Amino acid sequence: MNIFKNQYFVSFLGLTIIILIAIPLVKNNTKQRKINREIESLQKEISEMNGRNNDLRKAVDYLKSDQFVLEQSRLNLNARKPGEDVYVIEGLGASGTSAQIFDINQAIIEKGETNPRKWFKYFFARK
Repeated sequence: MNIFKNQYFVSFLGLTIIILIAIPLVKNNTKQRKINREIESLQKEISEMNGRNNDLRKAVDYLKSDQFVLEQSRLNLNARKPGEDVYVIEGLGASGTSAQIFDINQAIIEKGETNPRKWFKYFFARK
């Protein structure tokens, strides 16, 4: 029993016990931090999903509304209200504007002013 009276042995035994207790505590602490970070990221993802869900819900409500039906019937079926006058302006519309844009782009290409050529002029042309 003289071994327990030795000051160095008791200090070593105490230090060993402290280390054996501290190792699982550190492991648990790191696991807890990792779990907390994962919980935070999942909560952030949930809030983003809720925002998307609300946006989709608003879109569905709009698509179910009478206003959407009225707009679509006016655009696609040429519907109008009683007493309402409709004027048609020729030359405008989706096909007319895209054809005009195509003609402008075609003229630029035929002129030789392609995009790479413009960049070359921008950086290397002397002013």
